[in-house]
Amino acid sequence: MKVPVIYRIRNVVNQKFYVGSTGNKRERFRTHRNKLRSSKHHCAHLQAAWNKYGEDCFVFEVVEVVSSIDELQKAEDVWLSEWVGNENCYNHGLRSGAPWRGVAKELHPNFGRVMSEDQKGVLRKARLAQPDPRIGKKHTEETKQRISTAKMANPSKYWQGKTRSDETKIKISEAQKGVKKAPRVYTEEGLRKAQETMKRNARPQEHTPLEEVIAKFPEEVRSKYDFTNAIYTGALNRITGCVCPTHGEFSQYAAQFRKGSGCAECGALIRNEKKRIEMKMKWSTEEGRKKMGRGANKIVA
Repeated sequence: MKVPVIYRIRNVVNQKFYVGSTGNKRERFRTHRNKLRSSKHHCAHLQAAWNKYGEDCFVFEVVEVVSSIDELQKAEDVWLSEWVGNENCYNHGLRSGAPWRGVAKELHPNFGRVMSEDQKGVLRKARLAQPDPRIGKKHTEETKQRISTAKMANPSKYWQGKTRSDETKIKISEAQKGVKKAPRVYTEEGLRKAQETMKRNARPQEHTPLEEVIAKFPEEVRSKYDFTNAIYTGALNRITGCVCPTHGEFSQYAAQFRKGSGCAECGALIRNEKKRIEMKMKWSTEEGRKKMGRGANKIVA
């Protein structure tokens, strides 16, 4: 007759044990013994002890008879909560229904193993088949307030306010090298929200008087161009109403004026002159003429 029981596999040398539950004692003991003999048991601690002390040092014994199969898991959880973490217990999981939840990754039987794509697919399908308990439900206002308060007390960014060590920075850098980042794609609604957020968080531009802006230009720029009727509306916009003595009215960014640039047509003439001088210098040598692909006897005026 099959009776639901709590059992343990006890090491008679040091009295350490592994605890479990079953509705078929004979079959469960046989399964444990076969796995331990072939070094394939899921509990690495028990397997190591079995390999060290030998099969003769372990006994399989019943420690509690449970009234019904429905009460079996609850009875095992009582034993686990009492003994897991004690030096005499080989078990690592606190729950019989989820024996590896909360266990250190090094102790998991699959630690270090590489799963095939077929195995990953089976696990993925199994996870997707599980119903989500939150589907169709809504948080109450009280629950929303508690979640909001918890988030404020515990920022989601783990490193917020902390400084990474140089060693950690190097590890992150090495891990990211060669990793392609997916392009960010916005929906129309997402783009609108992003633009609104940028506008809301943007620092307001302080309007600087034109006189202060012109004062930062090089002397040659201030003396060359006429800024009497110029209009300045911010660093992101061109200064309009500037007058070049050669080419007339034009517009230009303040940053370009600070670099010594100004009228676009004047700039084009300067670049053309520099290019002409460079060409003549290259043509002055035989090697330069060969590179330019021209005849060696051609003369440039």
